[in-house]
Amino acid sequence: MPRAFCAVDWNMTLEYLKVFLSWPVVVLILGLLFIYIFKVQITNLLSRVTEGEAYGMKFKANSPQDSAVTTDTKQVIPENDALKWVVEHPQQAIEEYTRVSNSYKWERAMNFIYGTQVDLLDHLATQGGQGELYVNLVYFHAEHQKRIGNSNYQMPEYLNFLQLFGFISSEGNDSDLRVKITPYGLSFLSYIKANYSDTWNKKLY
Repeated sequence: MPRAFCAVDWNMTLEYLKVFLSWPVVVLILGLLFIYIFKVQITNLLSRVTEGEAYGMKFKANSPQDSAVTTDTKQVIPENDALKWVVEHPQQAIEEYTRVSNSYKWERAMNFIYGTQVDLLDHLATQGGQGELYVNLVYFHAEHQKRIGNSNYQMPEYLNFLQLFGFISSEGNDSDLRVKITPYGLSFLSYIKANYSDTWNKKLY
């Protein structure tokens, strides 16, 4: 029994890359543009984050008055209303950025993931904190091989995909190896169930 999931083989990685590159690039461009335009303000926000909560992340930001960005002892004033809003509403800005970032990652994962891997995550969601024994998850991999008609995608790679996306974690050794869904994996499930209500559990393979 493997102690850790091995790396995805190059052929499968190339397939993932092909799908990734076909996903609307505009979302990535907009995200990068957002970061570029607001990089000073984002840096300022992150430097003031202490605690709070959104999408599984906890954070809180001090007010601009508590930690003003200065240059030669003079406070940097936002040049337009958008920048001013970001500075004056740090928590909302972080929440929105987190929402957009997670949505992009989850859409990318939804393009890559196999139907049996979604089923596996849904099963793990019912197991709570105890997770499921590795050997009991072989069923989902066997079903994948049956549907796709070949055995090229081995069980460690099959689970490693989910681990690389942060949807599952594992602990234990050999026959005691257990696999658990992460809070991030639960958030992904909630996202696809809400946004793909009729098709989230109908993906191929």
